[in-house]
Amino acid sequence: MMSNEVRDFVKNKLHVVSNQNIEQKKLTDGRSGADVYSIKVKSNRERLSGYYIVKVSPSAEEQGGNEAERASGFCAYSKGFSEHLVKNVASEQIDGKNVIIYQQANKSRLCSTAFSALDGTRLARYARCVSKEILSVLNKEYWIDGTVEDFFRSLLSKQLGESGRFTTRMKELLVHPDAQCVALNKAIYPNPFYFMTHVEYWCGLLTNLSLLKGATHGDLHGLNLLASEEGYAMIDYDSASVDSYLLFDQAYFELSVFLDNSKDNDLKLWNVMLEHLVRPSVFQQVGSCEYYLEFMVRNAVCQGITDWIKETGLENQRDDIELQFLLARIAAGINFFCKKSCVEQGKQIKILFFICFCLKSLFEKIGLAFDENDVSTLSLSSAFTDTEDLWDNVFRFRDYVPVLITDDGYT
Repeated sequence: MMSNEVRDFVKNKLHVVSNQNIEQKKLTDGRSGADVYSIKVKSNRERLSGYYIVKVSPSAEEQGGNEAERASGFCAYSKGFSEHLVKNVASEQIDGKNVIIYQQANKSRLCSTAFSALDGTRLARYARCVSKEILSVLNKEYWIDGTVEDFFRSLLSKQLGESGRFTTRMKELLVHPDAQCVALNKAIYPNPFYFMTHVEYWCGLLTNLSLLKGATHGDLHGLNLLASEEGYAMIDYDSASVDSYLLFDQAYFELSVFLDNSKDNDLKLWNVMLEHLVRPSVFQQVGSCEYYLEFMVRNAVCQGITDWIKETGLENQRDDIELQFLLARIAAGINFFCKKSCVEQGKQIKILFFICFCLKSLFEKIGLAFDENDVSTLSLSSAFTDTEDLWDNVFRFRDYVPVLITDDGYT
């Protein structure tokens, strides 16, 4: 429950006389150490009575920016999408925490449910709608601009920067991090570390790519989307931008569902799932499979993109949009790979495999050849290095390599 200090701040800002006039429900444990509450207040000022969201998180300095300001800018970007956004009412630093009161979108009630708690059918229905409306409503005024280099620099400046975790973790995982390829699951894949540090090696094949830009949420996972009878709402705008590259939100949400719902999969099964769900074109609906929730969400996200293309008459840009979605999947993978919570070796290898898989799919589409003789193996812990076949032993000893997504999996 909210602390007394936070409750007093709410009472003061919303002119509430007593604690009895505040009903509260904890919605989620925020992925960056935040707590999120839905509250109903009865105010002395009638216009202030209603439903709000209160977010209590690490200070703005720790988070790397002022979320309240980002929220205001994001909400002002598209009036047509405002019913799906929570609006900043007040913010304050309390006991080293950043406390923000948001007016809850679309008059949602205390029965709001995080997307992560929905069943497959309901989640797919909402996901398709969100995927489409991020493009058709939030970004009705999208524009074409940018390069592949700027695409990754814009979306992953923190992760790929000098102080980012990407370089450190890749150097820890690979015996020869500067090799063009990496051996995974008895196959050869392009090495993301090499190709992210040598973007000029392959971006020339994409100079004619028309990249779509607009507003993105930047952290669109199942705990930052709330469903209610009235519709859906997005919360948590710490990563929001009104000048970013489209389709990142769709790719990020898709991958978050993949990771959250394949906790018990070993890497061989993970590969089978990726072949079924990621290999096909974004414009192709895949058949049902044992990965039920992942299959439902993948099809819903892709169908939302397809719906938007048909609605806006962009069929002649399908190839470019498909390539941009693959780039977005790679960026989403690197984002997850670099998260603070991604410390277990098994989890890192699993996400690395996803990045490699998408990068290879991209290179196949653009016809880029890479040196498959310049290969690095994984630099595994001593539990694996005494064996002849390292990769087989990742699966043999998989119980000792945690791949579970923890409660702070998006930080």
